[in-house]
Amino acid sequence: LHTAYRRQRQMCIRDSPSGHSSMSFAGLTYLAWYLRGTLNALVLKWAQYAYSDYETTPNDDSIHQQLEEGTIDAEERRQLETPYVLALASVVMPAVPLMIAGYVAASRLMDYRHHPTDVLAGSLLGFSIASMIFFTYHPRNIMKA
Repeated sequence: LHTAYRRQRQMCIRDSPSGHSSMSFAGLTYLAWYLRGTLNALVLKWAQYAYSDYETTPNDDSIHQQLEEGTIDAEERRQLETPYVLALASVVMPAVPLMIAGYVAASRLMDYRHHPTDVLAGSLLGFSIASMIFFTYHPRNIMKA
């Protein structure tokens, strides 16, 4: 009876929380936050370059007004805009590392290595620690160009 209790206790300690899911979420969440900040800074820098001919960054109303007045033509405006691919990449690229971390966590469930609560606890632990570390060392002004 004592041996069975000891074995069950060792299995409970070993299972909680999932080390694979916590480490994958920690590393890949940090990478996702870094990619988000870097790509957003790149989009902002592109927008500043595109509007460097203007005294102030125009809003949509002033662009339409300039198009109607003929001071800027539609082709020039299209060339000055931030490429949609770059704007889309700043949203999609940070999601890729999180999907990979989710795949690692799901693989622990599919292989019957951990209980779902252990994987969830490890994932939340890794995500929260990586987020706290990232925003401690990289304040929110990382998105400034």
